[in-house]
Amino acid sequence: MRFWHPFAALCLMAGSLVNVAHAQDSYPSRPVRIVVGFPPGGPTDVAARIIAEGLQKALKQTFIVENRTGASGGIGAQYVAKAAPDGYTLLVAANALTLNALTTPNAGYDPDKDFVPIALMATQANAVVVHPGLPVKNLEDLHKLAKKGGLSFATSGQGTSSQMIGMYLFNALWKSDMAAVPYRGAGPADIAVASGEPPVGFTTIGGAYNMQQAGRMKILALGNDKRMPILPDVPTMAELGYDNFSASWTVLFAPVGTPAPMVEKLNATVNQLLKDPALRQKFAVQSMDVAAPLNPKEVGAYMQRESATWKKLVDATGAGVK
Repeated sequence: MRFWHPFAALCLMAGSLVNVAHAQDSYPSRPVRIVVGFPPGGPTDVAARIIAEGLQKALKQTFIVENRTGASGGIGAQYVAKAAPDGYTLLVAANALTLNALTTPNAGYDPDKDFVPIALMATQANAVVVHPGLPVKNLEDLHKLAKKGGLSFATSGQGTSSQMIGMYLFNALWKSDMAAVPYRGAGPADIAVASGEPPVGFTTIGGAYNMQQAGRMKILALGNDKRMPILPDVPTMAELGYDNFSASWTVLFAPVGTPAPMVEKLNATVNQLLKDPALRQKFAVQSMDVAAPLNPKEVGAYMQRESATWKKLVDATGAGVK
């Protein structure tokens, strides 16, 4: 029978620890995948590609954006939740990550237990939008029209922030019968409203602004903490007397168990990138506001506050998991 000598066992353990430390110090030593649960061209995808390009230049390694779409971002989230926590599979997600778990039985992941928040990258205002042919000039006009019944509104997907906010406004607060029509992302939802089918939408501002500039859409109000310089005449929901209508966030996550040094390295790199004027301009072109730098613990606290707010909205709509 063969026995391990205690000294040999200690040497093997020490060697393993050195290898782990080296892997973390040299991270990333191979290409990194950033998974997005929505189609190319939407705000989450665009934010992921902006940050992937920056990380690639800063860390001298390839960062690949991979779109795994379906279930309002749930397919991509499930994939990353089950991935090895080695720092080489990451997730860029928006509010739908939290909302799916609140509204979908057996979502396939727990946003609080399966992911480690790395960095808050940007926020983007939500917007109440209508087709130009709809006979309304402002949100109050839409309120009056909604009371007559027969309207529906486009959203970026089942369980997304646009759907929950829309249901909260149109159904819970206005008590109208407006039905949500989910699409596979903000882009398709914007196109639907621009075609008039349906004539109302709740979406993110990026695509909506471009549609308004082209005369294909009208923006009535913003879910944001302040008016936007590019839309000085469009009021915020808060100005119109509506609370709990905040902007959508975009956060970089890793699977739980990812080594802290890797998380901290990515956090520091992203926060440094967000100071770069050229990169900030790329976000600005998409009507996104670059976030203030937060460490992973602060991002986690931010996520907890956001989760509490969204739970209130979901409960008010009756859409929560029973």
